[in-house]
Amino acid sequence: MANLSQDDRDIIKKHPLDDCLDHLRDSLRKAEQSYDGAGDTPDQGRLKVVSRLLYTLQGHDVALTLCSKTGAGDLASELSTLFRRVRNGDFNYQQYRALSLLIIKEASDFGVWNAVFDLIRFTSQIAPFICISSSFDGTPVIYSSASMQGDEQTKRLLDVPLFDEIKNYTYRNVGGFFAKYFEGKK
Repeated sequence: MANLSQDDRDIIKKHPLDDCLDHLRDSLRKAEQSYDGAGDTPDQGRLKVVSRLLYTLQGHDVALTLCSKTGAGDLASELSTLFRRVRNGDFNYQQYRALSLLIIKEASDFGVWNAVFDLIRFTSQIAPFICISSSFDGTPVIYSSASMQGDEQTKRLLDVPLFDEIKNYTYRNVGGFFAKYFEGKK
């Protein structure tokens, strides 16, 4: 369980949740009742209510004020990342269940925000979706000539990996570019 500092507690005390989560309680209760705990069966109802929960918490003064405990930025930024992951299909209700149960039981603000920090810490340990890296300033991303040693470090050895990188990553979605410069070349 995350430990709230005294500063965190002061901010939470200064900006109580009050009734901002009340509109979600019935939906969270229904999501919990329909959850059977077996695997990760996709359910649009649970996905929507968790999305709404993250959205609501993200806009709260506490999230906009408290610093993230896993990286730079504020808690709202972390909640935004979670929201985006959920909306993109990276969703397992089990991960959000502890927070959901606390809100259903009308737990203290400290308990809720503590659960938010725990959720962020847990989900940040899970690898996000893999995305294609692009090159930076002409530096190859996939291939490194540092692994080559001796006389074999020639231009010819680098041509194929560099060509593949440029072909597959650098000029995507530029009309006619591939046909003009790469088609028929190997």
